[in-house]
Amino acid sequence: MICHTYISGRHRSSQPTSGRTKAICGKTGNGGFTCVFTSAIIITAVIGWPGLVKGDTNYPLDAIDIRHIKVGGMIGRKIDMTIKNNLLVLDYEKDFLGPFKSKSSDYGFIGLGNVIDAIARLAAYSGEPKLLELKKKLVTELIGLQEDSGYIGIMKPESRVWGLWEISEMAYIVNGLITDYELFGEKKSLDAAVKLADYYTNRWMAEPNAVPGGGHLQSYMTVVGSEAVMMRLYGLTRGPRHLGYVTELRKVQQWEGPLVLGRHGKIFGHAYTYLGVCLAQLRLYRITHDAKLLKAARTAFDFMLNGDGMVVTGQVGDHECWHNTQSGTANLGETCATAYLLHLLDEWLRLRADSLAGDIMERIIYNGLFAAQSPDGRRIRYYTPFECPRGGYFRDTYCCPSNYRRVISRLPEFVYYRTRKGIVVNLYTPSETRIALADGTIINLCQETSYPYKGKVILHVNPDKTADFQLKLRIPRWSDSANVTVNGQGQTVACKGSWHVIERKWQKGDKVELNMPMKWRFIKGRKSQVGRVAIMRGPLVFGINRANIVSNTNKQPQIQNRRTFSSGEVAIENFTTGKVRVLNAALNINLYARPEEKIELSDDTELHIRQETDSPCDGDVAIHIDPEKPIKFPLRFRIPNWCLNKCDIYVNNKKEHTALADESVVIDRVWNQGDRVDLKVQSMDLRMITIDPQSIKGPFQEERFPGGRITARLNAWPPRAWYPSDRDRDLTLTLTEFRDPASEFIYFHVPDPEDKFFVEDELSQVQIAD
Repeated sequence: MICHTYISGRHRSSQPTSGRTKAICGKTGNGGFTCVFTSAIIITAVIGWPGLVKGDTNYPLDAIDIRHIKVGGMIGRKIDMTIKNNLLVLDYEKDFLGPFKSKSSDYGFIGLGNVIDAIARLAAYSGEPKLLELKKKLVTELIGLQEDSGYIGIMKPESRVWGLWEISEMAYIVNGLITDYELFGEKKSLDAAVKLADYYTNRWMAEPNAVPGGGHLQSYMTVVGSEAVMMRLYGLTRGPRHLGYVTELRKVQQWEGPLVLGRHGKIFGHAYTYLGVCLAQLRLYRITHDAKLLKAARTAFDFMLNGDGMVVTGQVGDHECWHNTQSGTANLGETCATAYLLHLLDEWLRLRADSLAGDIMERIIYNGLFAAQSPDGRRIRYYTPFECPRGGYFRDTYCCPSNYRRVISRLPEFVYYRTRKGIVVNLYTPSETRIALADGTIINLCQETSYPYKGKVILHVNPDKTADFQLKLRIPRWSDSANVTVNGQGQTVACKGSWHVIERKWQKGDKVELNMPMKWRFIKGRKSQVGRVAIMRGPLVFGINRANIVSNTNKQPQIQNRRTFSSGEVAIENFTTGKVRVLNAALNINLYARPEEKIELSDDTELHIRQETDSPCDGDVAIHIDPEKPIKFPLRFRIPNWCLNKCDIYVNNKKEHTALADESVVIDRVWNQGDRVDLKVQSMDLRMITIDPQSIKGPFQEERFPGGRITARLNAWPPRAWYPSDRDRDLTLTLTEFRDPASEFIYFHVPDPEDKFFVEDELSQVQIAD
């Protein structure tokens, strides 16, 4: 076994050391670590050798049947939430089946096929009775709608086949029915899938000059996903017509993958489409072994890793199309492209056994993918930006929600793979699988870990008999000092960015401990992010939720005057002129400080001051002034120095003044019960915050977020502050995981962009394996 390491595009290889444990960079020594225990679920089924094409076992890695894997941890929670709070609560009759019954559309896409695919796979995975019942109902009703011609769809007769997205809709129906057949043996589903695929293939062969979608978009985009689905069907039927759809109608073997930047013309830069055709090419490569079919996928990977085409959260594309600016604005990371990149990486990993594919998968899953779903699992986003608020979630139908559900249903299949020599562990998460090796040996493999929060992983290896085989562990590129022990002995250094291979005679009760120490990493920004850093720990990217920015002045009383007590109450002398009390001092208000405070006047009357704002130190402020009796005094406050535009000030809904940043404002008047001052302050520009990297603390566990999460805290200077002065380091930021739905910024300005502790993104300037 050879470890492949890539540094700045240069290829190195090193032979493994000898001994029972094969480890690249093979130092050995003593050591151990504390076990993190998470309960695992026992499975008793045995798997075989599934492949894309029947009998095809000539590739390094093979998928494991999803029925023989159970997953916990963050990945398991996302799967469970998608089942419980999404798939089981959708309005299928109105939103999904309804359009297939009415058949009245001129164009459009529902995504029912992808939903059936997800439901069938997750029903097989979980055994959830309600999901099994739902799967049966949807498949039965859908097949019942199939016409004698084979047609299943939403279009009126004159728009069939050539209407925009029509072939994609039908192809994904075929895909969902194939999954039902493969996992549940439903022959009627396979028959319906073949009949539907033959329907649109025959129509197109009979009208070869017809253009799907009317020619407004490139043809690969209008039939997106259909080629990869047809290759999957060909693997079952070996039907020449099905292969002909891919090679004769779509001419996938001739597609050279021009990678176009931006959204213009017929949208040749559509990332989801590009990745979908690459996936079809890799599946065709399994049959033809034509190396040209690997070229487009390599081009995409090279662009993402070396051409700035992938951002630090693992997402690609702006407004659905390739971009390389590293910006993260409103239309970043279409969820379809995120999902299809994972499908493509899975296919590449199985074909080429390149651990880099697993590193990219991990980055995508824990960041870009999981951030696309609401914390409770109910809603799914179309885009997931990191330089602005994310906005609302998308509707339940259409491409992104359905593609998200489908890829979530595949996550258990990305954890383990089987080789001709043993087992590969690709993702770290609490899980268990039961695998039959080629010689018939049955292996129970249980993984205990708190990953991605902690880097300690314990693998319990329990063969049904003593057996020789390999156990390959992916060592992430972020892990500088990983080490491995077997049964608590012979600690071995594990080389990052490679497979750590353990080949030995295994017996029941063997235990492997992998320790990957996690530290905070400050990732240098590129292109539009130059001079800033992103903050990571392990595979997780952290960002700022505006509600988690606290000004240090908030810890002080909001009213500053001559006599201040620890209770926050202030005694102020006053005298009476007629019926109006007059204070002999101005009230100085600290904006964004204590939300409510009481002032005791010398005649035992009280004045209540209350601040109201949506954020602890940011945005509009309302000051409620509520004296027991009318009081005349000057109210003084200072506009925040980070306010970029003019600040309008209203008293009782009437505009009184316009102020600039850092300006001191005084309002001197008689105040009555119910008076109110409103400051219209522009929200803080988070790009102008300067963080103090040395002040980072954490991680801290936070349980109030569904499933729990970790946070970090650090100090920062607000916009326009005199950094690196300690006196002006006024802000404390609590950073949350990128999947926090209110996270809106991940790159931070720093005092010294050349700080020696800052590092390059480990997924940049690396090469995909030959």
